[in-house]
Amino acid sequence: LVPAFMFIVIKCLCGFCAVNLYAIIDELFTGKGISEHYFCPLNPPMNKPKKKQAAKSQPKNLWEDTRFVYFVLFAILAVYFIIYKTTAQFELVDWDDNGYIKTNADVQSLSNWKLYFQHYYMGNYHPLTTLSWAINYAFSGLGGKGYHLTNVFLHGCNIVLVFVFIRQLFLRYDIALFSAAAFALH
Repeated sequence: LVPAFMFIVIKCLCGFCAVNLYAIIDELFTGKGISEHYFCPLNPPMNKPKKKQAAKSQPKNLWEDTRFVYFVLFAILAVYFIIYKTTAQFELVDWDDNGYIKTNADVQSLSNWKLYFQHYYMGNYHPLTTLSWAINYAFSGLGGKGYHLTNVFLHGCNIVLVFVFIRQLFLRYDIALFSAAAFALH
């Protein structure tokens, strides 16, 4: 009864079959476009004249050219890494690094990895972050270079994820690039 009621509500509010709603949601997340087999026979797609396909279509503007878009994304990442690479020369700070890393005996040995999932450190529970600190400690000790470069790398990965997420959300490269640039330099 409930699924039938939901189907009727969706049909009345949206003006198309629930199968079509599935197709639109699928297209948003996969970016593949809506194929004809998704459409319900009770509500067929509008008959549109078929377009003649050119041998090779050229993008109408630069934002549709994926090579240009990825070049701009690479440029954003390059500028980000150039700006933030200087953080590698800084040491750990005395604000919260003492409690999390310098005086934390659990972090100073990777054999304690099970404790990362059982303990709170400075009132916070973040076992994966603690594991990351332990790996950093194993490679660079108490020197800040490893910790800062790891943060720069992870933030760079997040810049790419922001680009991908916003591109999937809005289906536009220009908005995705602007969002990635704003996130990179915030």
